[in-house]
Amino acid sequence: MRAAIVKLCSTPENYPAGVVVGVRYLGAKGDIRSVVARKSATGVIHAKTKQAVVIGRYDESQNPGEAQLTVEKLADYLIANGT
Repeated sequence: MRAAIVKLCSTPENYPAGVVVGVRYLGAKGDIRSVVARKSATGVIHAKTKQAVVIGRYDESQNPGEAQLTVEKLADYLIANGT
């Protein structure tokens, strides 16, 4: 699964739909750094760093934009500290 997520981050335009932990999500948007996918009112965000992929999940009680911002800030922190 890790290799598939890393490949997805390299080519987000090829993400029409995917499966994360057994749940099928629809790709909402993506770029070379991060991918946002959703299923109804829930979703996942993947953000790539130099050595890791940060994955965050949000549910209907959370704001998707805030969830994306949190994941990307964590990725920024890891990048700034060499990860």
